Amino acid sequence: MAIERITRVEELKEGQNLNLINRESLSVSGVNDVLSFSDTQIEMDTNMGMLTVKGERLKIVSISTETKNAEVAGMVSVLEYRKKHEKKSILSGIFK
Repeated sequence: MAIERITRVEELKEGQNLNLINRESLSVSGVNDVLSFSDTQIEMDTNMGMLTVKGERLKIVSISTETKNAEVAGMVSVLEYRKKHEKKSILSGIFK
């Protein structure tokens, strides 16, 4: 019984994979939406929370709403997760 229950829970939970090659090529699964992007930062809504990618010369090579996969090229320096309901604010860092 316990094994069946665990299997069912795992089937319901959507996971996520990140594959970073030489800090220059990033593949992300479980991407629901890209909220903002520039050549230094990309913000994505993912199954595991908000993902911020920071670096240089960043560009979205491909994104699919069907497969929920995204491909990013450029020099990646930071991968940062935060909860979906958290909002970035300059003031939040001051009043910690």
